[in-house]
Amino acid sequence: MILKSILEAFNRLNFKSKKLLVAFSGGPDSVYLLNCLAGYYQADLNMHVSLCYINYHDSPYVDKEEETVFYFANLYKLRLFKKDTHYKKQDKNFEEWARDYRYHYFKEVVRKEKLSGLVTAHQLTDKIETYLMQRKRNNLPLLYGLKEETTLKGLTIFRPLLSISKADIYHYLDTKKIPYYEDITNTDLKKQRNQIRKKVIPSLDLEKISLEIEEKNQELEKLYQSFSLLSYPLSFKNYETYSSDEKKRLVAYLVNKENISLNQTRLAGIYKDIYSFLNKRSNGEYIINHESSLYRTKDFFFISKQYKNVSYSYTYKNKKKYSNKYFSINLSNPSKFNLKVLPVTIRNFKKGDKIATNLPTKDVYKLLKKQGVPFYLIDSYPLFIQNKKIICVPFYKDILSSKVPLSIKAFAFYNSVSDKDK
Repeated sequence: MILKSILEAFNRLNFKSKKLLVAFSGGPDSVYLLNCLAGYYQADLNMHVSLCYINYHDSPYVDKEEETVFYFANLYKLRLFKKDTHYKKQDKNFEEWARDYRYHYFKEVVRKEKLSGLVTAHQLTDKIETYLMQRKRNNLPLLYGLKEETTLKGLTIFRPLLSISKADIYHYLDTKKIPYYEDITNTDLKKQRNQIRKKVIPSLDLEKISLEIEEKNQELEKLYQSFSLLSYPLSFKNYETYSSDEKKRLVAYLVNKENISLNQTRLAGIYKDIYSFLNKRSNGEYIINHESSLYRTKDFFFISKQYKNVSYSYTYKNKKKYSNKYFSINLSNPSKFNLKVLPVTIRNFKKGDKIATNLPTKDVYKLLKKQGVPFYLIDSYPLFIQNKKIICVPFYKDILSSKVPLSIKAFAFYNSVSDKDK
């Protein structure tokens, strides 16, 4: 019999219309989940469910684990996707590496087989363990505990067992005499999660903790709602209206909003570093990873793809509108740019560029700085070239005020034009 709370979860998630991949290890949680799904789908379970199992070859007992997986796949006549892998010494610890590996594989199978998403057997105890570890690490998660339905890097994940405790699962399986594989590594107290599971969880009121998690998540949801109403780039005027804790949350919200790929340990350090960086009140760049940075000026800040080592050169011969990923320009009236004739070549600023004037030759970098061009735009700033000479450096204020039909597209918030070529 399926417990009422699970049936409600299944109905909320609308499983009837979904073809699902079940993360299956043969352990008590995944066996219980499969048993519940079998009761829900009844005769047509194999029309809706496929199993996915990864053998890490991380213990001498994996043969027993794999045997259990195959037993249930055959019992319910389910398609099984199996992957063998071995952990090699690397930067990540085994648990972090294994998590990244399996979710990458899950996503690959879901995409290739055109499935609706992944179902995992995370249960109430897992939810509380996650919450306690979040508190212990003092990091800034977007959500406390675990969510019933979420998306991870494009993969939809369903967790219908979050109201069921580990004790309830053992009781059900043992009463029904349903076999399962018990991973001996779950008793290893060297692992922080196992310490919490064995020493902390038994003494807690799980229902009370679960309500605490829900209350905290409701508070976070209200805060994130206020963040979503902020205009981008973010002004320090708005930023300073938040408390210290809220500012840290805002930083975490922005980093996660950009879908920047980083491990949880690294993220916690980045949140702290960015918060300190913003408090310095000086222009600059904070490099988040190899492709993204946070930029700040005196008045505002934002996160963007890095525009370093920019190099472009376009030659225009006709009086038309043009657009590329760096800028948009209307050359229908070249005189707007003090151009008497075409063609003209437009390229990005380069270190050492000089422009000839009626006065002594001017250093373009100093000219751009004097015009107030933000430091992060200088490398991609467009210059006009004829006969191998710089003949025009558009005034930044004219670009901002639309006095000249030119838009710089280095950062999306400057205009509504897509970064892609039209």
